[in-house]
Amino acid sequence: IVWWSWLHAVLGGLVAASVFVFAVAAYHLKRRQHVAIMKWTFKFAIVLGIIAGASQALVGDTLGVVMTEKQPMKIAAAEAVWETTGPCAGLSIVAWPDQAAQDNVFDIEIPCLLSIVATNSLDGEVTGMTELQAEYEQEFGPGNYIPNVWVAFYSFRLMMGFGLVGVGWMLVAAWATRKGRLPTSRAFWAISIWIVATPWLGNMFGWIFTENGRQPWIVYGELKTADASSGLSPGLIITSLVVFALLYGSFAVIEFFLIRKYAIKGPPDDATVPVVKEMVGS
Repeated sequence: IVWWSWLHAVLGGLVAASVFVFAVAAYHLKRRQHVAIMKWTFKFAIVLGIIAGASQALVGDTLGVVMTEKQPMKIAAAEAVWETTGPCAGLSIVAWPDQAAQDNVFDIEIPCLLSIVATNSLDGEVTGMTELQAEYEQEFGPGNYIPNVWVAFYSFRLMMGFGLVGVGWMLVAAWATRKGRLPTSRAFWAISIWIVATPWLGNMFGWIFTENGRQPWIVYGELKTADASSGLSPGLIITSLVVFALLYGSFAVIEFFLIRKYAIKGPPDDATVPVVKEMVGS
């Protein structure tokens, strides 16, 4: 599962990078600045984003099957499955998990889709959290082995949702700019710029799902989070957290303003850069 998770993270980074380049190019094309190189950049970002997005979907599908086998509690929490399903299990689009009652107040399902996603088979079954909790208590001893189901369920959907929106808009842009066209709609360019946030949010919710979904483990099935904590005093822990927050927060602010500055500035004049002239066919 490590290699599939690694590839999933790398592809998420490629999607984020392609959408970022796409948004910067859209900013300049909206203003008809650096048109030659930005048209090329816009198309390149679309191609990279669609390829990375399609690859991400294939890897995510495989990872779902692997997760069902290797981390069954994680996939059960992601789908709010309390009791073991039968064949043709439905996938909940929206649900209201009640962790105390170990049940869903309500859910809206697509029939059979969970079996396909989790096992690549209509006949596949998904083990429920209630059964897994009992199994883990026997194997690892007393304790709560069910992660926060609300967080797992909705972070999983937000991860997929933001990713689909970002790559989906690239497909729209590919159609809108076919045969070298430049749309005149202000809304098109505005969406193309602000869509930059979607893969970053998708990746963020993906990490939230990953970290929450494996709880109470820091190494799944081997080392619990509670057993991995250090012997540092609360004062030292708070101090280190504050220092790290201030340090990396400062880096984030500096990075944001530098990226914004040079993204808005754009490349040098096309006529002064031979490589650019060759790239865009000028």
